Formats: sequence, structure tokens, C-alpha cells
Amino acid sequence: MPTAEEFDRWYADRGESAVADDLVRRVLGLPPDLESTSLLTGQAIDDVVELLDLREGTTLLDLACGRGGYGREIARRTGASLIGVDFSRRHRAGESPPRRRLPGG
Repeated sequence: MPTAEEFDRWYADRGESAVADDLVRRVLGLPPDLESTSLLTGQAIDDVVELLDLREGTTLLDLACGRGGYGREIARRTGASLIGVDFSRRHRAGESPPRRRLPGG
């Protein structure tokens, strides 16, 4: 199993590349402000939103959230609150620092 340090290195190596993010968004048909972290297509996000049937006042728990792009997009579309949890120590998913660290991460 990868360690937290390996995830930290992966995030650091990936860096912030607007060009790479734009290319992935165009190829996968994603919304323009979504930071992709995998190869989930725009249609697949539509399907996930429909299947989850989240509503305003509910909470989405995004485990292994990484940069949090997909969770943030689903929360934006549904009005649900979002809690993102990631193994990596590098907090990339939101603008504010993490409130609490879990053991091992």
C-alpha cells in the first residue's frame, strides 16, 4: 500500500499545470473549473450525481479526495456539504487548512 509520503511526492511531482488540467478537462468533457485527479468523464460525473441523489442539507464524504475536484463538483451541483479526507499530508482539496489530521495521514 502506498504511504502518505508517496502520495505527497505524487502531488508535488504533478505540480500545478493549468495546461495539463485544461487538456484533461477537454478530453474528458469536464466543466471548465474542475481540477481532474483521475480519468472520470463528464458523463460519469452526471451518472454519479444522479445515482447519489444528494440534496441541499445532505453531506457528501469524499474519501481519498486528492485535490477534491470531483467532490467539489458534485457538491456544487447538488447543494450538498462536502467533507474531503485524503491520506496525503499535502492539503490540496480546499482553500482552507485541514481542521484535523487523522492518524497515519
